[in-house]
Amino acid sequence: QLDLLTEPAVVVADNVLKPGAPYHVWRISSMPHYRTDIIDLREFGSAPVEDWMTVSWTYRGPTYGKPAQELRELTALARESDRFRLRAMATSMKDLVGDPLDEFAARFTEEFVKLNIRSSMYVKTELVDGGNDGAISTLVRLEPGEVPPKWQGWDPREDLVGGRWRSFIGGGRFSGELQQEHQRSGW
Repeated sequence: QLDLLTEPAVVVADNVLKPGAPYHVWRISSMPHYRTDIIDLREFGSAPVEDWMTVSWTYRGPTYGKPAQELRELTALARESDRFRLRAMATSMKDLVGDPLDEFAARFTEEFVKLNIRSSMYVKTELVDGGNDGAISTLVRLEPGEVPPKWQGWDPREDLVGGRWRSFIGGGRFSGELQQEHQRSGW
């Protein structure tokens, strides 16, 4: 509404699954002026914890600056998300890891799948040369309807010595980048 963002602006949000940001995920996934990727990843320093990040490219258009359609089913998720956030502020998010948070994340994901919103990318981490040359994390685009692999109880980063871990962003192209390329090529 204040016209502060340039076009396109890239907006990145972390921890949108745990403790959660259901209204944000709904807005950036349902409004046509956003081109959003939801990235499924493992929480840094706590591999058993699944989380989401969003990367949204924002464009001007008729819905820019307008509120998203309100959905009653998001209210319960938002309330529960706020409760987890408050508990984490009072203690530590690490104290909330496990069943209650995992169950909430499963409900959160299930509600969004009903709304046809799901992760579109995931972070894949692999050891290089058995860990002798470190590890590399890459973004992998999911096919429509495909789900990211579930955690198998092992984090390759734990086998590294001396922090020899790299991230490679290239290869996994964001939806906003693809739209810009299509616009430039006249598609």
